[in-house]
Amino acid sequence: MPTSRIGTRITSRLQTADCGLQSIFAGFTTIELMVVLIVMVVMSSVVVVSMGPVLRESRLRSGCRMVVSALNYARSYAITNRTYTRVLFDNAKNAVSVHAYAVEQTGEGLMRPVTTPSGRLRRLPRGIQIAHISKPGVEEEERWVSFTELGRSEKAAITVADEQGKVRTVSVDAITGRCAIGASLGE
Repeated sequence: MPTSRIGTRITSRLQTADCGLQSIFAGFTTIELMVVLIVMVVMSSVVVVSMGPVLRESRLRSGCRMVVSALNYARSYAITNRTYTRVLFDNAKNAVSVHAYAVEQTGEGLMRPVTTPSGRLRRLPRGIQIAHISKPGVEEEERWVSFTELGRSEKAAITVADEQGKVRTVSVDAITGRCAIGASLGE
């Protein structure tokens, strides 16, 4: 009997050693790897396609925030420097910039671009444009919004649009000069 025990032990050890060798050489076939890769490609393409509207909405929000930022900076600059400022909307360059009133040595007053990082010419995101600027009492469209040395402004509504026709409105309060992004329109 002792020999049979030893024999069984040896046999069971050989069987476990054999299983260990098989597990070392076990792996995936090329077909299995290709199937996994194809599934990953299909899933990633679905994600990329579904991200289009999200990215477009993100660019529209970013464009609105750029307009609000320029308006807030122009208001702040006007109050701090006790001067008149304007936010100019340039459709040719698809950009926004801040200009301030300055008196030249000749005594002539001109609107000069503000050269600080916040006031410089900033391009709107790709596909975003200033569609319309409306001011009560102004018949023709002016491409700027002005601020007085007290931070007041004319009441204005700036419509920012993307390529697909989705728009948001940035409104400027006449008394306080503060601005806010309105709800989405044209959806």
